[in-house]
Amino acid sequence: MNKLALQLYSLREYTPDDLRGVLKKTAQMGYDAVEFAGLFGEDPAALRAYMDELNLGTMSFHVGLKALQEDLDAQIAAAKALGGQYIACPALPQRDTATVEDYKNAARFFTQVGQKCRDNGLQFAFHNHQWEFTDLGGVTGMDILLENTLPEFCQVELDTAWCDYAKYGTLNFMRKYAGRVPLLHIKDMHAFGEEDDCTIGQGAMDFAPILQLAKAQGVDWYIVEQEYFDYDPFQSLKDGVDYLRPLLED
Repeated sequence: MNKLALQLYSLREYTPDDLRGVLKKTAQMGYDAVEFAGLFGEDPAALRAYMDELNLGTMSFHVGLKALQEDLDAQIAAAKALGGQYIACPALPQRDTATVEDYKNAARFFTQVGQKCRDNGLQFAFHNHQWEFTDLGGVTGMDILLENTLPEFCQVELDTAWCDYAKYGTLNFMRKYAGRVPLLHIKDMHAFGEEDDCTIGQGAMDFAPILQLAKAQGVDWYIVEQEYFDYDPFQSLKDGVDYLRPLLED
């Protein structure tokens, strides 16, 4: 089964005040699971019981760098209570990713996090933006991270739009690092010269070849993420999943 999830950061204007309502609407839109970006005071066990009623799963938690450094045990406990499979770091601060050594330091830290996640039955992954593809003398930050970590401790949640925006190329990355990309963030952009994204399937991204390669490589989850909307966010996100489902079933 090709599994589709929604990154709940997409609905960050609604989740702090009505997380359960957002989860209900996510299930109604046709998503199989969610990737959390905060629980907003909800008890994980109670939330899982509610999600079970909706037939909606949890596939991942986005956990910021500070929480990974200071609160990893609690984040792991919450992820496990909700039935999650992954903990993903959503970003590295740009100020801490200026040099090769910065990325080597990040790789060492990610290895420690990944070991603890693995000991608890979870997989750690890193989610990219565009700046991790900056050239650092013939190598990029993403290259350094992957060359200095083992797959069992650090995988990639590849943000397709940012990878293409950076001109590295999603297909190129996936071919180069086959086996390191179990998660794909599906994001579309109006144009690659702009940083505003749009409804999946209505922008500049060519998803058909990406999804064909992803299926061949056994990608585990396809996660829709959208930060800006040209029309009603819930309708836009439903249009996105409706666009993707037939492509994944071909």
